[in-house]
Amino acid sequence: MPWFVSNKFGDQAVLKEYRNPAWLYTHITIFCRVVGPLVMVGMWALAIAAFTGFYPVSGIYLLFLAILLIFQEFGWLFNKFSFLKNDNCVGMCWRGFVWFEDWKRAFEYFILAVIGFVIGGFSSWPLFVGGGLILVLSIFYWLKAIRFTKIELLKLPETNAGGFTGNAPTPTAPAMEWGTPGSKY
Repeated sequence: MPWFVSNKFGDQAVLKEYRNPAWLYTHITIFCRVVGPLVMVGMWALAIAAFTGFYPVSGIYLLFLAILLIFQEFGWLFNKFSFLKNDNCVGMCWRGFVWFEDWKRAFEYFILAVIGFVIGGFSSWPLFVGGGLILVLSIFYWLKAIRFTKIELLKLPETNAGGFTGNAPTPTAPAMEWGTPGSKY
């Protein structure tokens, strides 16, 4: 249900989605790009600790997560390669892989964290710590998915002195702003 907001001049706007535009929301992409590689390095360290600490199942799962995080977190860098943009087998597989963005990646990381908690429980400390790190990364990607606030002005029909509606032109498409999800910049 949209919320209607009006100011003292009588203009009305429809607030399609209300999100808190806090400082964290405006910089969440930077946080995700910094925290993601840090979690990846932590996964590599935890995989080494699991293998040296006689937790081979935990080490294999943490190694799988570390390799997955390399491609997930540096996907924006891999998108610069031209052979991944072609319509060949590698390009189609890569497009399927980078389909996991924002809320889908948050859900994927949440499921991987739960799997880590279930496999390791409290008996395998590297897997428990790794699941916690992935869960933190999942929260950051969930915040990234809900960061946009969209406000559209609601144009009411113009009335003349007799109370009849005039022939006000209606806009054909809403104007896109720089940096919104639908723009290409």
